[in-house]
Amino acid sequence: MVQSLIFKNCPTSTRNNFREFQGEHVSHRARRLPTAHSWSLHRKSWCDCMPIFASTSSKATSMSALLRNASSRLYQMAWRSVLLVVIALPMVWAMCYALTYSLGGIGRLSSGWTIKHWLVAISEPSIVGAFLFSFLIASAVTFFVLTATMGFLLIFPAARRSRAFLIVILIMMGTPGIAVAQMVANVLGPGGWFSRLSYHAGLIHSANDFPPLINDRFNVGMTISIVLGLLPLSLLYFSQLWGAVRIDRCCHLAQSLGASWWDARLRVALPMLVLRGKSMMMLLFILSLGSYEVPLLLGQQSPQMFSVATQRLATGFDLTLKPQAYVLAVLYLTCTSLILMMYVHRRQSHE
Repeated sequence: MVQSLIFKNCPTSTRNNFREFQGEHVSHRARRLPTAHSWSLHRKSWCDCMPIFASTSSKATSMSALLRNASSRLYQMAWRSVLLVVIALPMVWAMCYALTYSLGGIGRLSSGWTIKHWLVAISEPSIVGAFLFSFLIASAVTFFVLTATMGFLLIFPAARRSRAFLIVILIMMGTPGIAVAQMVANVLGPGGWFSRLSYHAGLIHSANDFPPLINDRFNVGMTISIVLGLLPLSLLYFSQLWGAVRIDRCCHLAQSLGASWWDARLRVALPMLVLRGKSMMMLLFILSLGSYEVPLLLGQQSPQMFSVATQRLATGFDLTLKPQAYVLAVLYLTCTSLILMMYVHRRQSHE
């Protein structure tokens, strides 16, 4: 098809030269000796058709590039449509419903549109304390998870290639949060393993002498449970990131230039992991901020985590406090959305 198109677009003299060459080629087929005149005509004809062949090839290349661009745009449109339907629309609907309920627009006990529920929720010390307490716990959990992850990968970088490591990580990821909380309670509780070992070792004389680590003032058991629940996800992500950005190669290059093993890990590997893992850090913070089962079982009564306080107001016997629960839901969704938007904006500005 390309040859016929080239021949059709050739000049008249070139086509005549092709026909003359074909006739001489037929007449000399028996001898297999092409003449000098036919050879010069053949070379001249191909030289005349080269610009046409080049233009045809460029048109085909541009057509294939247009098809690739169209397919990539269709794929992006389909992906964004699925993201909009599955995530954005339910979140917008939930946000509008919670906002309407908190302003008294709907509800069985609603007396009309009002902002008194917002004023009460914002001025309530327990709700403000729960808000600040949740951010403090989320920051501490994120710090401990990242510290444990970075320390493990920097000291044992070859463990990420182990199949046993992957199996343990997957088993820990599949463990529910309530099971992790129960395990921590059995280990750190007054009648747990550490308490019994301390008693048999003569360190304490009764279970009451063991320091409280469950439902305590410093929330030690709750923090440990949330860290254990998020640590597998962080280890799996950063171990894959280690191989994706070829940190081993960068560390070997740094060592070949004179850096020690420890300097290569601290000054090369650690900054690369932190720079490439900002999205996972943000995800860990949001997941720990919205945790519910572990704070409900192992947390203290006051102050409470944001999710526990919201559920307590929403399911309590006093139905007049239900709009305040939706106020907390709107505040939580607004804060997380602002954090994500700030992160995305900062990432786009740096790129």
